[in-house]
Amino acid sequence: MRAGLLKLASENLEPSQRSQLERATMAGEALDRLMALAANEGTESTDQQMPVNLRRFLHGLETRHGLRAIEAGPAFQLFASPDLPPAILTNRTALERLLNNLLSNALRQSSHGCITLTARVARDQRHIDILIADVGSRHGWSASQAQPEGFDPWLVICRQMADKLGATLTFSDTPTGNSVASIRVPAAMMPALDPGAHPMPDLAQLRVLLVEASTTCRLLLARLFAQFGADLDAAESGAQTLARLGRDVPDLVVIDTHLTDMPGIELIHQIRALRGPAAQVPILMVTAEQGPETELALLRAGADAVIQKPLTGIDDMAQALSTLPLGAGTRTGLPDRLLSLLSIADAETANDLIGQLAQDLADVRNRLRSALHLPDLNDLRDQSHILIALAGSVGAVRLQALAQRLHLASQHGTSLLLPDLGRLVIDCISALLDEIAETTRKM
Repeated sequence: MRAGLLKLASENLEPSQRSQLERATMAGEALDRLMALAANEGTESTDQQMPVNLRRFLHGLETRHGLRAIEAGPAFQLFASPDLPPAILTNRTALERLLNNLLSNALRQSSHGCITLTARVARDQRHIDILIADVGSRHGWSASQAQPEGFDPWLVICRQMADKLGATLTFSDTPTGNSVASIRVPAAMMPALDPGAHPMPDLAQLRVLLVEASTTCRLLLARLFAQFGADLDAAESGAQTLARLGRDVPDLVVIDTHLTDMPGIELIHQIRALRGPAAQVPILMVTAEQGPETELALLRAGADAVIQKPLTGIDDMAQALSTLPLGAGTRTGLPDRLLSLLSIADAETANDLIGQLAQDLADVRNRLRSALHLPDLNDLRDQSHILIALAGSVGAVRLQALAQRLHLASQHGTSLLLPDLGRLVIDCISALLDEIAETTRKM
């Protein structure tokens, strides 16, 4: 549902409609986290530190409380320092509860004026300073109301969350009558990585589930994906992953091949055996095992792409992500780009288009079967090259990525892998042809 809301929010909507959608989107995100906490109660700690995409996090606060400010009366402004790191390592749950309580209280007590939230890097480069100021209101906080012995429930929660973060929380009044809450949050900065040769992937509206047993490797993956702008969640085992997929389906699952309770390839099989959208979630496998045989086995199990450890930068990751059907619908059914082409064409043109595509794909499939049987490396190169163009033209992302692998293997003459890789490509063509035949029957 949230993916649909984000898509709608990107369209031309009236301000009131956009506000409603943003409010529903933020409520959905909050509900997701509450459901996750409830489901994991007693088994997973809410004190876990995870990389937090800082600008996305602050934008979420701005959206949620900016809408409330419109209703309550005061203005709301966010000031994010340009030197903020892409991500910080902290307890997101505690930070979110702390800031939500402070901002909600400020808006509740203020009927006019302006509430500001300022985030900046502290001088010691080891903390983030967050200031929430109530400017121009007659009913803001006061230092006398916010002493440690205060018993207001919202203040008790704020101090508890500050303790979880290891943060300092202080209140003060300025000579001009403004009230300020100051939070200094200890946060490990996660600097930007070398962008490498490939363009930086933009995952700003995508949710990524990282499945990795090693804390160190999980943090490295999180650093990479936080740099891309993704909203991150993490799991340490196959069981945790399946439980999360039962509640909500992310846009991408990144899985290491060695987990605590099952091999990564077994988790692929279990995900693909699920019912509903979870079975179609794009999967990126991360493996330390060398050799093309491992990559082929993972692809045949249902992975969409494979990347080798060690992960030293974003270049390889950017290349792997470029082959994934992210935000492009499910792995089954006709590709979104082809559906769009069919939707704008008249009936005769649509029939001609889908008929010619089916014929071209069937021709390539037959030629590939013959070239694999001989084997004929030259024809494999030619047919895989044609297939790359065909798949790319209609947005069949996974088929295009597999065709690229087959083309590369035929160029290098790695004949040991060609039969299995070729059969995988042929199976993918056959699946697309089946979907085309089903669509043709309905036209």
